[in-house]
Amino acid sequence: MKKLTFATVLATATFLACGNAIAQQVLKVATHPLALRLRHCRGRRQDNYQTLDPSGTKAQGALIDLINAIGKDAGFQVQFVPVTVANSVAALTAKTVDIYANLTLDNKDKVAITDPLYSDTEALLVKKGETADFKTWDDLKGQVVAAQTNTNVVDPLQKSGLFKEVKLYDSGPAAGQAVIDGTAKGYFSTSIDCVFDKRSGRGRRRGIAYSWQNRYQARFPAPRGIGVNKDEADVLAKISASLAKLKANGTVQMLFAKYGRGVGAG
Repeated sequence: MKKLTFATVLATATFLACGNAIAQQVLKVATHPLALRLRHCRGRRQDNYQTLDPSGTKAQGALIDLINAIGKDAGFQVQFVPVTVANSVAALTAKTVDIYANLTLDNKDKVAITDPLYSDTEALLVKKGETADFKTWDDLKGQVVAAQTNTNVVDPLQKSGLFKEVKLYDSGPAAGQAVIDGTAKGYFSTSIDCVFDKRSGRGRRRGIAYSWQNRYQARFPAPRGIGVNKDEADVLAKISASLAKLKANGTVQMLFAKYGRGVGAG
């Protein structure tokens, strides 16, 4: 029987310790509790979302479940951190968080992003009771419109020259309130998921007076993936490998279907 040397024992102990450290790695995941279906938090409001769930244990949604599944498969733990959509990329580049699970691919110049999870588009919301039918931007020519800061619709809206003013807001609820108040004629939400919330009835219970323009011709298909800091190539590789596995075995489709959302990147 081969005798174990002190060096062998030390090397083995070091290897096991390092392996355990990797397995127990905790990655901070940015989530937006004000978002709908894909990630949210019950009881969230614009004034309390940052303090509502400081431990990250109440976050819910398809993307929350997916990140937990990826973490379990890849061998890391997750801690959900509330971050606004407008600050998501900045949080990644500043390394305040390690992962953001809902980034459009046009952010690839700033962060590293996995293959697409699903495709989204912008939506046009107007005040409930609005009788006009807005199909294109030309139908809103000369009007004041609202959008959320640091989203992909802002620059095209401003450069179009069609609108009297493009008012920018730090959050979706604030932009939507501008429509309700009559400050803006329409709100260009960057996600069609707001529509699913209204269909489920949550919007009515929350008193949202939006009307979705279902004949609006969306201009910005937005494939979305999981983003990490550009320096975290190892983290991206782990996430990408687990994501591919979970797509192949049907887990991704099942999790999105659970929350009433289809999956289809492209």
